[in-house]
This record gives sequence, C-alpha cells and structure tokens, in this order.
Amino acid sequence: MQLYVFWVALWLGFWTLSTEAREQYPGQYDIVKPEIRAWFSSQHNKHGGWCCDDADGSEFLGDYTLNADGSVDLDHGGKHHHVEEKLVLDGSNPTGHAVVWTAPSGYIYCFAPGAGG
Repeated sequence: MQLYVFWVALWLGFWTLSTEAREQYPGQYDIVKPEIRAWFSSQHNKHGGWCCDDADGSEFLGDYTLNADGSVDLDHGGKHHHVEEKLVLDGSNPTGHAVVWTAPSGYIYCFAPGAGG
C-alpha cells in the first residue's frame, strides 16, 4: 500500500510540474507538431514511469555515449551524468535530437537518444 501511495504522489508531482510549466509559458508549446506532442506524451521509462510531455523534456545539446549495457553517459557543460539503462528509451525519436527529462533537482528520469545516437 505504501508503494502505491508513493507512485501516486510521484505521478501527481510530475503532473503538477507539467501543468505549472504550461501555465507559466502559455502558448509556448502550441507550435509543437501534433505527432511530436503525441510522442512526448506517450513516453515511459522501463520502470513504467511516465516521462511527462513536451513541457518537461528538453533538447539535450551535450555529448552522449550509448554503452553496451544500454545505459548512457551524458557530458554537458563540464558535468557528467550516468543514466541507467532502465531510464533510456527504446524506439524511434521523431524530434531529430536527443531529449532529456529532468526533475527540478536535476534527477534524470528519462533520456531518448537522438536520431543519429
């Protein structure tokens, strides 16, 4: 039961962040093509955790390395992050660039390699 409450609270937190981002920047995400918006909205990591949507994902402009075990090493602005395999998305990425979903704390909860990844 406690685990269920944790996941519900986590989901509500992500939903609230997404809503706040859209309220803070009204219309900013209206230019996103419907098929790209649908892709963002349907992404889940291998834990089944929802990556949220286009308001939460950001273009990753740094360098990254896809490791043999499915994990990814990110390098950006002199900082290095290791993203576990279970947080790296499989399948196609229609944006043409890598996308990273992060919490305000800096925790990475999803990463989608770019088209050339």
